[in-house]
Amino acid sequence: LGGEQLFYSSMWERDITASSFLLRKLVILSEETHKHHKHVACIFCNNPSTIVEHEGNHRLACKHLEQCTECREYQIEKIFRCPECCKAFLDHVPEHCSETCSRREFTQKSTALCGICNSHLQKECKMCKRSQIFRHVKNSLKKRVFVFVRSPPTVSAHDNRPCSHYALCKYCNKNIARGHKGNSVCKLCRNQGSSQTPLAKAQSTFSINLNSPVPLSSSLQESLASKPPDALLGGKRLFEQTSPPLPVIKKQRTGTTLNENFYDIPAMKILEHRPPNTRGPLVSAYLHALAGGLGLQDNTDNIPAMVASFAT
Repeated sequence: LGGEQLFYSSMWERDITASSFLLRKLVILSEETHKHHKHVACIFCNNPSTIVEHEGNHRLACKHLEQCTECREYQIEKIFRCPECCKAFLDHVPEHCSETCSRREFTQKSTALCGICNSHLQKECKMCKRSQIFRHVKNSLKKRVFVFVRSPPTVSAHDNRPCSHYALCKYCNKNIARGHKGNSVCKLCRNQGSSQTPLAKAQSTFSINLNSPVPLSSSLQESLASKPPDALLGGKRLFEQTSPPLPVIKKQRTGTTLNENFYDIPAMKILEHRPPNTRGPLVSAYLHALAGGLGLQDNTDNIPAMVASFAT
């Protein structure tokens, strides 16, 4: 159908087919007809039904088809980019945003055709989509352009989706609901509440009770009872300190000296582990313990030579 034929008709409808989705219906009403209830042929029951409002949207009175607002927005944008349809529905072609507007050229893609008159569309322009002219055209056509898809109660889990804006419920994975994949929730799961959904029930059943004892076999209980507590921990007590504490350094005016009371750690205990650094109180304690072990505690002149050999 051409644009002139559409202009003189009170209502125009066309089926939209796609291999990945169920059959859809595009309905366009004239300026005078959109105020009245018009009969549309339902693609599910094949009976004529009127367009009614329901919860801020539109659907057929038979409840088999409901409008997808996202698909409608896409069709309105295509009408905006089709000069022939703009003349038929708006009596004028919207102006371009600038001299370099992309809509001054037409796309040659076979898939970018008008869904109403099959004409080549103007190229998409992002500046025009953000303009006041496009918002005015959009608000004017919202009352006259409808894209009806199958209602979720008429679609089973084995059927194709009504359109790309419907998907299986993310909780029950059985019912079709409005929303993209991974975000759709069917009416049944929504009415039950998020705490009663199957996914929430599975998450709430997993819990750990730290106060309840873990059941052990009788043989393991007898084996544990016959051993001392230290044996259960590999010969070491729980929270036992595995490394010596840091030395206490007393700062004096004459300089830094090591406190003689080094947490009462024997010299041989300090000599078991060589300090990783070449400076610091641990190195000083290590060298003093080494000097004491060699009988050099009274000869402090040899400590600088020991420091030099330690550093190398």
